[in-house]
Amino acid sequence: VMEVAEEFYERKERTFGSEFMSELERVAVLQTIDEKWREHLRVMDELKEGIHLRAYGQKDPLLEYKGEAYKIFVELVGEINREAMH
Repeated sequence: VMEVAEEFYERKERTFGSEFMSELERVAVLQTIDEKWREHLRVMDELKEGIHLRAYGQKDPLLEYKGEAYKIFVELVGEINREAMH
C-alpha cells in the first residue's frame, strides 16, 4: 500500500511540480488544523457547561475539567495527525 501511495504521490509531483505539491500539503494541513480546532473549541464549551454537575458527585470540578480537557486535547492532536496524513 505504501509503495502504491508513494508512486501516486511522485506521479502527481511530476505532473504539478514540487512547489505546487508543497503548497497543497500546507493548505491541507492548515485546513485540517482549523477544522479540528473549531470542533475542539465547541467540545471544550460543552465540557465547561456540564462540568459543574460533577460537584454533585463529590468530585472537584476544577480537577475534573483539567483532566477531561487534557484528554480532549490529546485526542485533538491525534485527530489532526491522522487527518493531515489522510
